[in-house]
Amino acid sequence: MIKDGFGIWYTSAEVRAIKKAYRKGTRLECLNDTDHYHPIDPGTRGTVEEVDAMGNIYIRWDDGRRSHMMADRETIRIIDAYELEEKKDGNHI
Repeated sequence: MIKDGFGIWYTSAEVRAIKKAYRKGTRLECLNDTDHYHPIDPGTRGTVEEVDAMGNIYIRWDDGRRSHMMADRETIRIIDAYELEEKKDGNHI
């Protein structure tokens, strides 16, 4: 990661790793959002729409909102397949 007077920039290797980890359709949960104006509430779930060339993760949240997040600035977690299957079956973890 590169920091300069304009912000934070990911290296091309970091962007490739982010794209691999956050593929289109990946389910996420917001744990903490650093946006002070329109934060996503902790516990809100969403789906990755895309990761751009700068490493921004674009998400459509289940509450209808859309936002983009940076993997290292906001706290998001990938919801694993087991957890998704449990929810689909109506079981709670």
